[in-house]
Amino acid sequence: MSDSTTNKILTYKRANFGDFPTSSTLESLVRSAIQQKKFAADRQQSIVAGDASLRVINFAGTSHRMFVGELIEYTVGKEIPLAEIKAGKAAFDLSTSKAKAGSELLESTLYFAISEDHLVISQTSSLRASALESHLNWFLHETGLIPDDAFIFIADTIPASVVNDVRSSKAVELSSNIKFETTGENGEKIIVEKPNPVSAKLGTTTDTKSILFTPFGNAWDALQKLIPELDLQDQLSPDELASGRELKVKLLLSWKRAGRDQPSQMLDQIANQLRHVETEAEYAIVTKNGTRITQKEIKQSHPVSVKMKNGLVVRDDLWPKMNDWLQRLISEVLSVSQ
Repeated sequence: MSDSTTNKILTYKRANFGDFPTSSTLESLVRSAIQQKKFAADRQQSIVAGDASLRVINFAGTSHRMFVGELIEYTVGKEIPLAEIKAGKAAFDLSTSKAKAGSELLESTLYFAISEDHLVISQTSSLRASALESHLNWFLHETGLIPDDAFIFIADTIPASVVNDVRSSKAVELSSNIKFETTGENGEKIIVEKPNPVSAKLGTTTDTKSILFTPFGNAWDALQKLIPELDLQDQLSPDELASGRELKVKLLLSWKRAGRDQPSQMLDQIANQLRHVETEAEYAIVTKNGTRITQKEIKQSHPVSVKMKNGLVVRDDLWPKMNDWLQRLISEVLSVSQ
């Protein structure tokens, strides 16, 4: 294949250690883990117990004083479907193909760079920051570098460009489509397309079964963690759900502050719980003067053009671009704090 270029979106995140006290940075922890498990075959994670799908930090190294790596995902023995394209045929012939012996077909690749507790990530539609967060925690637990009950969050952080506005914030708006599922006769999970208005209340027994609609999804999980007392399934009837399988939920979290107190704890909690919610929910920070700082402004991203060779990203072209953007972000933070 010939050389080419592709467009990538870089995303900025920051490691949040929560209640886990440590003097180490995420970068130093990951470097130590790689030193313990120097060979890629020794650091493979089974994504689901008993499944053939694996995740592993394949390449690991240093560039521009950052730790850089590539996270790959594959399923052992997986075949890909092929279509034989020929003119004059009523239907193309279909077949499957396997990788050559000793190789596996890559399903997705995520690239990342870590500088202390700062991260820059180039993710794909199927391999997101949530996968990197899960794998890094597994890897650090596996190597004994963090306790079993510790968890490191890979979260968004407030951009330096809007930090002063955030200091005068008074509320956060959240708007989300919540999906519902119910249980079939054989115990299978069924996503509710159009709930039948069979009764006025959830859980009311009909002639055949009890109808129970359970909310699920990334957005619902995040909202439940923000407001644990919210029990949506006891508040809505099938009649209220009959218009479709999703419900639009809007919340306004507001607070009153005295003097120069900053709502940083609340905002940090919100950013942390919504760190993996991208398209499932919309949220905005509302300032005292009514300005709305949108989700797009909070989730920091940057487009780059990257070289490709034989269908693979040229890593040595990507790392400098990650470093350039990260250094600009760090400089902005320093300029605001001075």
